[in-house]
Amino acid sequence: MEGAADRIDAPLVLALHGQGMSAEALARLFEPLFSLPLRFVLPTAPLQSRGGRYDGPSWYDYDGDQSRFLAGLQRT
Repeated sequence: MEGAADRIDAPLVLALHGQGMSAEALARLFEPLFSLPLRFVLPTAPLQSRGGRYDGPSWYDYDGDQSRFLAGLQRT
């Protein structure tokens, strides 16, 4: 990430995007912080939600069924 700290001992910021949001979109929100001496990790969620309220990357599946939701959390 341009502007991120080069020092290995710089503080690390781990930021997780919300359901349906991309890591790239989250990075745009963090841009004002990139001039600070910090290192950033903004991973993209491993799943893809489709046809629900939020289409796009997702950390877990949720369609209102709690048992399926809990099983999905265990897989993630």
